[in-house]
Amino acid sequence: MSHKDCETFWREVDKITLVCKLKCEKPKLGHVKIIKEIKRQDKIWVPASKARFYLENYFWDKKEQALYRLSIKADVAHRRCVTKDELEQ
Repeated sequence: MSHKDCETFWREVDKITLVCKLKCEKPKLGHVKIIKEIKRQDKIWVPASKARFYLENYFWDKKEQALYRLSIKADVAHRRCVTKDELEQ
């Protein structure tokens, strides 16, 4: 699965952000334990395969308070994902 389709990304951005924020807060957790934590908090449902994909491709920067897409190439910087508010401006 890839997020080349912007509609797919925006449909899932809340789930991506939730999973990546939990990973940032509790870095020792894997995708399965993150799913259990989300269920425990009665948050939105995220399948394990999607959670693994999100963690492989995105991360939450606590200092910047922003979601980033991981770069595949070493010489290319990670890209910050814009918020809906920034996109509307």
